[in-house]
Amino acid sequence: MIVLHIGLRKAGSTTIQHFLNDNEEALIGLGIEYPRIGRKMRVDHNNLVNELRGRKSFDPKYGSLSELQTFWRNSPSSTLIISGETFEACTHAQCLRLKRILDRGGEEFRIVLVLRDLLDLMISSYAQKIKFGENTYDFDTFYQDRMNMPRVNYARTARIWAKIYGWDSLRIRLLDRQYLLNGDLLDDFLTVVGLDIESETVRSLPRKGPVNVSPGWKVIEAVRALYLDRAGLPAGHPLADCKELTTNQRRVLGANALDLGGELGWNKDRGSYLTRGQAEMCYITNRQGVRNLNNNLKEPLPLPKSLEERGFTARDKIPDVSDIPAVELRDFYDRLGAMPLTWRPGIY
Repeated sequence: MIVLHIGLRKAGSTTIQHFLNDNEEALIGLGIEYPRIGRKMRVDHNNLVNELRGRKSFDPKYGSLSELQTFWRNSPSSTLIISGETFEACTHAQCLRLKRILDRGGEEFRIVLVLRDLLDLMISSYAQKIKFGENTYDFDTFYQDRMNMPRVNYARTARIWAKIYGWDSLRIRLLDRQYLLNGDLLDDFLTVVGLDIESETVRSLPRKGPVNVSPGWKVIEAVRALYLDRAGLPAGHPLADCKELTTNQRRVLGANALDLGGELGWNKDRGSYLTRGQAEMCYITNRQGVRNLNNNLKEPLPLPKSLEERGFTARDKIPDVSDIPAVELRDFYDRLGAMPLTWRPGIY
């Protein structure tokens, strides 16, 4: 059996990947391979996705699809798990090529797609882009750009994979405790993989819990200000010119900011970014996506909750770094600037 965990991005992928990475050896003993081929310095297989999609970011020294094919065809294990949330962007031809590479002959495929309510996903995606210095837009610009992307239509993503592997191969889950087995994403995923989650062996496998959580609004806007030269820092401050940082340094800085935000209690307040109109559009898009999926699923997914059921509160004004008290902000920057920009495990 081959399990392809294809995303969505910001829908619990890193939590699943950390579990698989941390328990790699124990899983081999259970007949399950989570191969290191294609995992680069990370816990996911997005390097393989980069090769599949023909992206320049593919780095062959971390493993290729041909290496994976050779590995799997010679493996005595019964199950292969490949996880990369950027699989969600694959085309029909790329999905077909992947199947031909991995299939050892009559192999069962299970395609795991975890969905997240679009209202939550929108804020989380914005925070991720800002945290790692990939985006300096304000939220409204980000929102407009994201809503025009094909990836917002996850029913389209599901159809592309279903056309190759069949709807019966898809295991679509909602990132909501109410709809996950035991209210737990990992329990749900391990059942899809075919493991008995009640067995002593499986229960003993260590879990880190949620990984790559979103920062609070103060962290988001303080980091965004650094890249926009709005931080008001004096020349010579360690963070005075963040534009010169490498991609990896930006990722470390973002991880440091998240950790520091946790220490300061900043991550408890996520802020209100969405207007009423933006939230309604997210709800309508999300509901239509679920309905489109349900036309093909034997067990229909529950429709998303309305804004009233969610207790949604529209923003009064868009959060901004100027809303953070100056003394509090300067302390954050000074402490953040003192933290080393050295890559370490757990930065994703």
